[in-house]
Amino acid sequence: NTFRKTTVFERAGDRVIVDLLTYGRRSPRPGEVALLLGPKGTPLVKRIVPEPLAPSSAPAWILDHEDRTSPRLWVQGDNPGESADSRFFGPVPVGRFRGRVMFRYWPLSRLGPVR
Repeated sequence: NTFRKTTVFERAGDRVIVDLLTYGRRSPRPGEVALLLGPKGTPLVKRIVPEPLAPSSAPAWILDHEDRTSPRLWVQGDNPGESADSRFFGPVPVGRFRGRVMFRYWPLSRLGPVR
């Protein structure tokens, strides 16, 4: 059994490095880009925002099978016109956040820290 501190994830053609330890020590924070589990356990990369930027009429799909009292965070894609995010599936329980996206290594033209 190998202990892993990071993982590699592909985000719409971008390849990124994800820190898997930070959210084990503290909660995700607004402004961070995170790897999380979305509807049906689908891995998603989204930015955590402090509050909804657009109204949501979405059903809270997560509430059916998770603790209704757990803290939830609002996430949005960096391209709102083409992003499935909390505007469509509601706020995400903190327990679904897997890691903080730290660095993009592909494509080389976008190499660098993810902010």
